Amino acid sequence: MEVAISFFNNGEKIQYQDTLQIYSLFEYVKRLGCQVQIIDYNLYNQNKKNFLYNFLDDNTILTSVRYNDINEIREYPPLADRYIFVNGDFSQLNICALDKDKCIAYGIKDINKDEIEKIEQKYEKVSTLFDIKDKNVTRCLDPMFLLDKNQWDEFSQKSNLKLDKNYILVYCNNVTKDILEYSRKVARDQKLYILADKMQFTLFNGKRLKNIMPYDLVNLIKNSQDVITNCNDAIKLSIIFDKNIHIILDEENDDNYKIEMINEYGLIDRVVNLNSDKLEDITDYTKADEKINSLKNITFDFIKEST
Repeated sequence: MEVAISFFNNGEKIQYQDTLQIYSLFEYVKRLGCQVQIIDYNLYNQNKKNFLYNFLDDNTILTSVRYNDINEIREYPPLADRYIFVNGDFSQLNICALDKDKCIAYGIKDINKDEIEKIEQKYEKVSTLFDIKDKNVTRCLDPMFLLDKNQWDEFSQKSNLKLDKNYILVYCNNVTKDILEYSRKVARDQKLYILADKMQFTLFNGKRLKNIMPYDLVNLIKNSQDVITNCNDAIKLSIIFDKNIHIILDEENDDNYKIEMINEYGLIDRVVNLNSDKLEDITDYTKADEKINSLKNITFDFIKEST
């Protein structure tokens, strides 16, 4: 069985979450005995994070053709027995005009009842990341949960980062003064490792990291004492490795997926008030583990039946 997988990222720069999701689904489908290729769709831009594209090029199989538009995939699709479209919303998935019997929509997000009923007319199988009001749908796990703790641990061992034995990881898009002050409360005398696109202040006890590889990120989270973050992939990896987490929300910019995930996985008490005392030192992942375990077999069956 030949399978082609396409991830939607709206042409934005590749993030760590994109690469980890792509890698995880690629590995899982490959281990089912399929020949897998990732459709090179909006994954590369010379002005963006090329090292993440290079990671995908080295650790997965990308199509020889680079697609800049979903219509190009429709007109000149890569040869495959099945096409899996991942993380799409209605506007993206509704364009697809490939053979319905070959197309699967996996992990649809931000969609309502009427929209998904239209999508179901164009795809052989459909699944969503979360429930849809007044609609019975197949729920599947985020692709990152397709690999278990041991598999992510094996992945992290590719990292050559030299880490202190006792550190706090701050992984945010933008580390503001308030975030840094809160992180200092958590760290006390421990070092801070900071991974961020932007920082308003640079003086702290620790090290700022840039352009690290995805396996370095996984290794950082696996070995940290606490994780302070506003990034979805850090939340998922913290669940996988049972890490004490401090979640920072930006109500104006946060996506619906993060809010849904926090509520469904019982992590609302891990949301930080930056102006208050630090959160307790123990994160309870009981609800998260129960939810993930309840969806594992459904997710695995959905993919197996699709390939």
